[in-house]
Amino acid sequence: MSKVSMVSLLLIIYITLFVILRFDHMSELVGTNDDAFTFLGGDITQSIGIIVFAYMCHHSSFLLYGSLENPTQLRWDKVTHASVGISCLIVIVFGAAGYSTFKSFSQGDLFENYCLSDDGANIARLLFTITIMLTYPIECFVVREVLENVFWPCKELLTKRHHLMITISIVSVTFLLSTLTDCLGIVLELNVSQFP
Repeated sequence: MSKVSMVSLLLIIYITLFVILRFDHMSELVGTNDDAFTFLGGDITQSIGIIVFAYMCHHSSFLLYGSLENPTQLRWDKVTHASVGISCLIVIVFGAAGYSTFKSFSQGDLFENYCLSDDGANIARLLFTITIMLTYPIECFVVREVLENVFWPCKELLTKRHHLMITISIVSVTFLLSTLTDCLGIVLELNVSQFP
């Protein structure tokens, strides 16, 4: 997991640098309007909800804690503080650079603002897809663990074949559902609207 996470982090840093470097070129093309930098607009609740959803990783905590070589509270504190701190920095830089580029024309999925013929943006889209693919197994592990605990509480009865069938089922269902939308912003807004 640590190697996969490191690759994903490096790809996210590259994507963030891409958004920062495109700021000058793209912001001239986009232009501006009067309320481009109005703070606390009408969509502030959705925006906060989307950011909060990005940090919802508590369901993976037990699996991640168990993956530490020497799981102590001090090591866990260091890992979580560093992870959340780096994530926060990346979200702030990515969001600020992306919004400064497209201003009020920014879409929920920032990559939808870039042209489909833009090779640099297409590479960034591909790398983002790879980061999602690298993150997805961790989410699958959590869902699989929950399903196994609910439906098969006696773990001794589970075989590797059974384990594999559950995993394939989870991946297939989520893949089919993911093909029904082309905008992740809508998915995040819907997911956030479920929380009080």
